[in-house]
Amino acid sequence: AIFGAGSDLQIYHDGSNSYIKENGIGNLFIDATSLRFRTGSGTETYLTADGNGAVSLYYDNSEKLATTSTGVEIKEDLTIGSSANNLGGTAGNQLTPLTLRSDTANTDSLLFTTERLADGTDWATAAHRIQRKVDATTMGYIQFGSNATDTITFGEGSTERMRIDGAGNLGLGTDSPDTLMEIVGADPVLTIRDTATGITNANATLRLAESGGSSSLGGYFDIAMTGQNLTFSHSTDGSADSEQMRLDGVNGRFGIGQTAPNSPLEIVKN
Repeated sequence: AIFGAGSDLQIYHDGSNSYIKENGIGNLFIDATSLRFRTGSGTETYLTADGNGAVSLYYDNSEKLATTSTGVEIKEDLTIGSSANNLGGTAGNQLTPLTLRSDTANTDSLLFTTERLADGTDWATAAHRIQRKVDATTMGYIQFGSNATDTITFGEGSTERMRIDGAGNLGLGTDSPDTLMEIVGADPVLTIRDTATGITNANATLRLAESGGSSSLGGYFDIAMTGQNLTFSHSTDGSADSEQMRLDGVNGRFGIGQTAPNSPLEIVKN
């Protein structure tokens, strides 16, 4: 069937396939209050569209995606990319299959990137990264994977600041922590700060402990800033501790077994 001057609209079958073809000037409109695209037998739905309502897409007659009054709802899993997204085997190759961009005065984006860290073809030389980018400046990131190790790294721009390696070790300033936590830097300072603002109320503590039964706290030592004093306390079983030594920060006196030393060094045996 041919409609319009010059065969503008054609509906025909060529012996193998059926066609609806619009060749004229303007658009092809399909007006319907509720539109349904279905299989030839009418038993499965491809797409539904309703006036003042949702447009929905289906797979195997199951709804997977629908528009809403506020955006889009994905009914099940979302997979971005496929085996056709070949990363390549050369160090530095990148793919960014997903970019989330905000509507601000700047081009403010969150990039989901896969990068080849070293020459290779499998996961051992690749990593996945989530990184913020504002205009042309790359900012903070979190990266999963690093040269055949199950590593999570954190950084700024292209500089790594911290990592958790596959053994659960945390490294600050180092990419090869040897212990549960290792901090490396020029003249490093580790600060434990109490939120109390008055020196007499300060109570910041470093606790060295063993595990008791059922993951409870066993024996421990506390090194604490207590007011203007530095105290050393001990508990043998995880219960309340008892003070063993103290440095009096006001008078510069050191007491062992004495909480109020009266001389530069005072030792009291209980």
